[in-house]
Amino acid sequence: MSYQDHLEHFFSLRATSFIKEGINLSMDKKLDFTYAKLNCSFESLPKDAVWIEDYDESYNNSRYESISEIGEYDFKGEINLYFMNFKFDFSQIDTDERKKYLRYLYGTEEESGDLSDWAMLFDMDNIYNHSSIPHQFSYGNFKIDGKEFDDYLILEPEFEYIEPWNGKSGDEEFKDFKMYHPTENKFVPVSLYASNEIGQCAALEVVLNDNTSIPWMEIDKVKDYISRLKL
Repeated sequence: MSYQDHLEHFFSLRATSFIKEGINLSMDKKLDFTYAKLNCSFESLPKDAVWIEDYDESYNNSRYESISEIGEYDFKGEINLYFMNFKFDFSQIDTDERKKYLRYLYGTEEESGDLSDWAMLFDMDNIYNHSSIPHQFSYGNFKIDGKEFDDYLILEPEFEYIEPWNGKSGDEEFKDFKMYHPTENKFVPVSLYASNEIGQCAALEVVLNDNTSIPWMEIDKVKDYISRLKL
């Protein structure tokens, strides 16, 4: 089975899950959902890698270490992890605040700039930690044996959005993740290091086929992902 076949299987499983949960997505209708993104670097772990718990009340430096420092596979790169909750209950949000947030998303550049601080507080009050945001897909630029690729990548286990924080900055290494190796055709352990993020926020009245721009959202990636689900 080719890697593209495995990706199709991944999308098929996602679509089945959406159908079971009653999630109906359309490329031509307005969608409301919550959104977050993590920017991560990854690399195949060395066979002798061990996880070191190293944290105190003020700083978390937990990490993988190895004596060899040579990954089991020459497989590494940069990856974006995309999180979306299509079942978030937006009925709690005041109508006037919703209209104001829509001006922030789709208004003039001046309006968006003027409302950016307010929108951040809105997300903190109404979105942040009000509901989990499941991981939907990952897409990255990576190398295998020196050859460059640009494609979806499959992570396990399934997980929800986690804000990276080491006590000083938005950096954190995650433990116990595996990534499907496109040429070895199996999941391999990886180090996954988050260094940047777009925190939990609202995406309101998004019509994917309108090609509307939202500054902090990669709509083209979301659009391609949903089209792959073939719902």
